[in-house]
Amino acid sequence: MYTNRRNVVETGKSLGTNALEISKFWGCSIVAALLGFPRIRMCWEGKTRYPLIADNISRDRFCLIRKSLKVVDDNVSEEMKNSNAFWKVQPMLDLVRQACLENPRPKNVSIDEQMIPFHGHVRMRQYIRGKPIPVGLKVFVTYHMWTVLGFLSLLG
Repeated sequence: MYTNRRNVVETGKSLGTNALEISKFWGCSIVAALLGFPRIRMCWEGKTRYPLIADNISRDRFCLIRKSLKVVDDNVSEEMKNSNAFWKVQPMLDLVRQACLENPRPKNVSIDEQMIPFHGHVRMRQYIRGKPIPVGLKVFVTYHMWTVLGFLSLLG
């Protein structure tokens, strides 16, 4: 697991995580994103505590995994790095895309562009004035009745 390996390189100790704990981390991350709290730590605090998250993973463990998370091996060729701008997250994109492709295909679908909010430094980031989310990564999405059927990233 690349997350454990990364932590060994940075701290000298294994994180000791496993596939089940990473699955819990992703589930809690998705729920936390849907809650829309301004700070992730609010999911574990008094009045805003959210049991679905707080009862599955401790705040400190969640933050440690988030800090150390690694989904791909860095030992790839320069050719791969130059040919695929998303090489670091490509395994996750492939999993999400595969899940989308498993949805039933209706006769009528819609295609729309969406911005994924992102303020980091990547060449794919775009600024589109006047949009509700002006800065981020642009993707084209095919969907039917709120069900995503597929997506295509724009490399900018």
